[in-house]
This record gives sequence, C-alpha cells and structure tokens, in this order.
Amino acid sequence: MGTSGTEKHRLGFWDSNSPAKNEESRHTFHDLHQLFSHNNGLDFLVVSGHSTAKGGEEQGVPSEAKHIMGGNFSDLQYIPEVISHFAFMLSGNQDVNESASSRVAIIPDIYLSADEAKTHNLILLGSANVNWVTESVFQHFWEKSHLLPIHFKSMSTDDIIVSELSAKEYSLPPLSHGEEDYGILEMVPNPWNSEKVAVLCCGIDLWGTQAATLALCRPDLTNNKHNHLYPAKVLSVRLQKTNVVGFSGHALNLREIVHDGITFVE
Repeated sequence: MGTSGTEKHRLGFWDSNSPAKNEESRHTFHDLHQLFSHNNGLDFLVVSGHSTAKGGEEQGVPSEAKHIMGGNFSDLQYIPEVISHFAFMLSGNQDVNESASSRVAIIPDIYLSADEAKTHNLILLGSANVNWVTESVFQHFWEKSHLLPIHFKSMSTDDIIVSELSAKEYSLPPLSHGEEDYGILEMVPNPWNSEKVAVLCCGIDLWGTQAATLALCRPDLTNNKHNHLYPAKVLSVRLQKTNVVGFSGHALNLREIVHDGITFVE
C-alpha cells in the first residue's frame, strides 16, 4: 500500500524526534495549574483530531467544514471552558498580563510542528483513531511494557478501556443508544520534553472525549484514588438528548453532557 504525502510527513516528524529519556513523572493533577502557567500567562497547546469521531455529525457540524478547517470541531466544544478555568485559577495566584493566553493555541494534529511539540504542554483530544499525536504517545508508552495505567485494549480500536490499576475493563453496552460513554483522562510526561506534560483526553465515543476535557475543570480532579507513576482516571458520562429544529427544517437530535453526570469511576 502506498503512503500519502501527509502520512510520510507525519511519520518523518515523529521518527526524527526521539522521545525524551527521563520519563519518570513527578507530577499529579494537582500540579496542572502550575504546569500550565508561564511568565504570568498560560502555556499549553490543544491538539485536536483530524477526522470525525463516531457520532460527530449529530453535533450539527458538516463534515465539509471539518475537512476545510483540518480538525474535529466536536472534540473542541468545552475547550473555551478549560481555557477560562485555568486563566481564572492563574489570576487568583498572580497578576495576569495582557498576553496571558499568548501561549495557548488550538492546532489540528496534522499541523503540529516538532518545535511546538517540544516547547509546550499538550492537551490531546481524541483517541489514536482520530488523533495522530495521541497515537504516537500511546504507541511510545505501549512499546515500553504498557506503562500507562489506563489505556485502550488495542492500539487499533477504541471500544474497550482497560485499567491496569484495578484490572477492570470498560465498554458500552450493545443498546446504550448514545445515552452514556466512558472516557480517559491521563497525564504523562511530554515524550519530546519531559519537563512538559501531555494530557490525554479521549473516549470510546466523542462524548467521552468531551467529558474528559470538561473534567479538567472539576475541583475533585486532584483526589487521587491510586498511587501510580502517571495520574489517570476513567470517567463515565451521562447524556441528555435535546430535539431542535435545524436550518433545513429537520429535527436534529443533539446530545449534551450533563455537568453533574460526569463521574470518576476509577
């Protein structure tokens, strides 16, 4: 099978930038506010997936728009809340200058440069199936004897979440009808600069990814149940359905995350 130009560029990018050697984590979720701050501002890049996650069309974003922008809009739904949350937390500890968000950007995975990967903290949205940077991080740790405490059962699918912490597996029942989902929220050293971190926000469906992203704003995020090298949580999310009339006059069935329906189950 031939390799596309984008694929060659992607493989060349990761192959030519060896991961950092020192990967022992010294951080917990409690450290995120400090890690995400830099010179009285914020420092993290949000890396979105390049393709449509399952169920994405029901969020009302045309696939053509996703293709033109080069990213997955649905996964980004709660990113404004995340940015506001960390900016607010930063302002409570020090003076925020006018360029407080100057080191915050949203970049599709296919456009992330080697320099950006090395010099910033990363928030990675979406599983390895939709985000090439997530795939690279999972693959990196996968090859090191499954160092990740929580991961998908297979590198090729995102239907089953496995916890090495409790030897449990999480998957959606056959007739869930899109009313629930599971997600992974995990923080690891940035493989290309161990002084920075990579936060993985991914789910079995897109709502698991959205819930993991929104959970970054939860006050109980720092309550660590397990003592592990890398902080990680499995979360479940309950959805509510809303019928609205779209521009074409057709009823759209939208699903929204119930804020108090996010539960850390691991």
